[in-house]
Amino acid sequence: MKASEVRLGNLVLDTKGNINVVDLEALTYMSKEPLNQVTPIILTEEWLKNFGFKMYGSRYFINDKCKIFIFIQRYLDAYSPLTVGNFYIGTYTISKKIEYTDTEIKYVHQLQNLYSSIGEELT
Repeated sequence: MKASEVRLGNLVLDTKGNINVVDLEALTYMSKEPLNQVTPIILTEEWLKNFGFKMYGSRYFINDKCKIFIFIQRYLDAYSPLTVGNFYIGTYTISKKIEYTDTEIKYVHQLQNLYSSIGEELT
C-alpha cells in the first residue's frame, strides 16, 4: 500500500487484521516506515451497504444528489473488458444518461477517496 494513496480518515487493516482509522500520527508513521504495517480493506457489497449505499439493479447509490454510482459487473460480456464480480465507477451525465467506466474500485480507501474528492465523506 502506497502512502500517497492514504488520507486522514481512511479505513485500513493493521497487521493483526483489525480495522483502523488513519489519523495524523499513523499517517506520519506511514510516511517514514515501510507500509507493510497496514493493508487495504477489500471492497465488498457489505462495505457498500455499511456506508449507506442502496442497490438498484446492479448499481449502488449513496444518495439522489450524487452523480456517481458504483456498479458490480454481474455477467460475462464478450464485448466488455470488465471482470465479473468486480466493482466499477459509473456516472450520470447532464442529460441524465448513464455512463459506465472501466475504472475499478478494489478497496475501501479508494472509495472513500473518490467520495471525498466530490465533497462527501464515507465513514
